[in-house]
Amino acid sequence: MLTIGKFKARLIRPNHPDWLLVGVDTKDDSRLYILGNGGMSNINCAPIESFPEEIKNYAIEMVTQGELYLKGNEKSLRIGQGKSIYSYTLKQIENLLPTSSTTRKIYFSSIFIRWQRSHQLSDEHVQEKLGLTAKEFHQFREDELTITPDLIKKLVEITGVSEQFWKNREDQKNKGFRGGIMKTFKTVTMQKVTTLVCDGCGLEVNADGGYEFQEFISINHYCGYGSIHGDGKKIDIDLCQQCFADMCGDTLRATDESNKLTQEEKAVRRIRLNVAIFLMRFTNQKLKHVS
Repeated sequence: MLTIGKFKARLIRPNHPDWLLVGVDTKDDSRLYILGNGGMSNINCAPIESFPEEIKNYAIEMVTQGELYLKGNEKSLRIGQGKSIYSYTLKQIENLLPTSSTTRKIYFSSIFIRWQRSHQLSDEHVQEKLGLTAKEFHQFREDELTITPDLIKKLVEITGVSEQFWKNREDQKNKGFRGGIMKTFKTVTMQKVTTLVCDGCGLEVNADGGYEFQEFISINHYCGYGSIHGDGKKIDIDLCQQCFADMCGDTLRATDESNKLTQEEKAVRRIRLNVAIFLMRFTNQKLKHVS
């Protein structure tokens, strides 16, 4: 039976397999719900009226006193039948977190417990399959049990999840992995071509020069064994479209690929062309205004 003590203990551990949350209807703030772990990608959600009266009153009191509150950027969660809810955040949890981080502990057992609930298996059944006593299974759930190679083999046999997955999970546990942001960023400097000069006629165009810049032909080639230019040598040349055509003469093959384009590719090309025309006109207007 869910008591107030157990209820609050489960509220303060949001990543624990037995986590609980309190939610409120997005259109009716008098309608409260209690959410819990329902298995893989599933959440159990029930009206607070379906819980003991003392739990209902305690949750309402926490909301009233601000112990449970809604974040300004809280996203809604659909619960079926055209209804959505917002999840309350427990102020006590926020106060326990470092100001520079929103990371929280990851429990080794959480994936397994979600798998267990998805398959609607009792604790007695899975602890027997894992070869654990009731006490050991409780320690496993609480991340207090030493993860042995035999236990990992049992997890692989029961769940069908790869051994490497459970080993990675164990490494995270041993290294004190806290979850949270999985990506880090750094500022890098990138070089970008802004000007091209034709090696044939000397025409100079910049990136804002419209179609001439886009139609430049640039060749960069590393020569190999047998090359008349020398093995390992690099040759490069930048040509405007006119010089390229003059140098190639009749040997140049020009084919119409427009009929092979998909409708989406044609649309993208039209958009790019319109943008280029707009930029050219905008630039010309600014030059006229300056002059």
